[in-house]
Amino acid sequence: VGTINATKAWLANKRYSDMSTIELRKESDFTVLYDYLKDNDRFMLDYGAFLRNKKEFSKSIEILERGHVISNNPYFPLLLADVNADVGNWNSAELYYKKAFMMLPNRLTPLYQLGIFYFETKQYEKFIVLADFIMNFHPKVHSEHTDKMKKDISDLLDILYECQPI
Repeated sequence: VGTINATKAWLANKRYSDMSTIELRKESDFTVLYDYLKDNDRFMLDYGAFLRNKKEFSKSIEILERGHVISNNPYFPLLLADVNADVGNWNSAELYYKKAFMMLPNRLTPLYQLGIFYFETKQYEKFIVLADFIMNFHPKVHSEHTDKMKKDISDLLDILYECQPI
């Protein structure tokens, strides 16, 4: 009964917050429910994302790693990659982006995020190799979103070649 009530409370808070343009929840909204929902991967992902947005990076990593242990949800390594990149843990970020792609080998998003990461961290040689792979990648589901990701990577390649002829 406690877990059911905790889930209802979390989902109600999440819906209310999702409707707002600002985060209305407080960390205490999560900590009071944690003991009941620590085995709920959606709760753990939401809690980890909340902590990242509040710039509580070490807590975010801790919660996301715990969630990743209980779930094969590919959004855990994607978010772990982003948080690790936020704090300058480049090796961990790169490994998590690659892990997310291995979990979703037909999806472009993990590769796209890894490409952006390489570009932003000035790892241009890795970016160029990955950009070529992305431009020739055939996702399982074609969409405007995949077209936009490919265009973004192409635009970054253009910027790179304009600034640093290779």
